[in-house]
Order: sequence, then C-alpha cells, then structure tokens
Amino acid sequence: MLDIKLVAANPAEIEKALDRRGNKTAKAVLQKILELDANRRSALQTVEALKAKRNQASIQIAAAKKNKEDATAIMEEMKGVAQSVKEQDLAVTEIETQLQALMMELPNI
Repeated sequence: MLDIKLVAANPAEIEKALDRRGNKTAKAVLQKILELDANRRSALQTVEALKAKRNQASIQIAAAKKNKEDATAIMEEMKGVAQSVKEQDLAVTEIETQLQALMMELPNI
C-alpha cells in the first residue's frame, strides 16, 4: 500500500505510474483519494481551531473563577464548541475510514 503522504505530494507521478501499468480505474480512485485527503486536512484544521478556542476559553474560565467573576456565559458557549469538536472528530474518523479503504484499492507503483 502506498503512503498517503507520497500520493498527496506526487499525484502526477502516481498517475503516470498508473498509466504505465495500464490501470485506468485506479485513476478515478486516485482522484477520490486526493479529494478525501483534502477534506480530511480541512476537517482536521477545523478541529484543531475549535480545540484551541476551547483551551483559550478554559484559561479565561479559570481566570474568571479565580477573580470570583461569573463565567457561565463562556461555559455555555464552550458546550457548543465541545459538541462541534465531537461532530468534527466523528467526520474526520469517517473520512479516514473511507480514505483507508480507497488506499487499499490503489495498486503499488
């Protein structure tokens, strides 16, 4: 099985190798792999941004509690962020499962 990093970094070379092998159906698989990889990277960036926001809010909540201020508004907002993180993590897992299955269909070059 090829490494996704190799496929993503060198799609033209992979496509040429598939042409040399005469494998036309694998070209469609390659395109789907590249599309899923882009979606996975985008979803991971979204998840990481949400986690950074959650971590920053945790610091704000701790500071507010230390100063005996009300932090319920931030905590309520973070409940929504936590739900979004769970949903995005689930989406990333689904994409990775699909990606792994397609990678198994792509022949070695």
